[in-house]
Amino acid sequence: MTSPSDAEFQTKLKALSEKIEDRLRVFRSTGHLSSDDRGLADSLEARHAAVLGKLNTIPRDADGWAGVKEEFERDYHALSEEVRNIEAKLDGDAMRYQNKSA
Repeated sequence: MTSPSDAEFQTKLKALSEKIEDRLRVFRSTGHLSSDDRGLADSLEARHAAVLGKLNTIPRDADGWAGVKEEFERDYHALSEEVRNIEAKLDGDAMRYQNKSA
């Protein structure tokens, strides 16, 4: 697998950012988050902000990106995995809540 360029990475991160923001908005708006779930959502939001903050510090030349590319790919994949794990947990919790309400 080839490594994404700075522009490709930013496109992937933008899509993930939109997904994170949408999911957090939906789950917070339902009011069915436990305090543990709110903690997970807050943790995800903080980690997401940290990755975005780091991205803004990279010099916008090829050398700047080359120096941090592996670190950002690792951070991106870890963030993506965290999103999948939280989605699975929150979706499962929502289904259990719906089943109790039915």
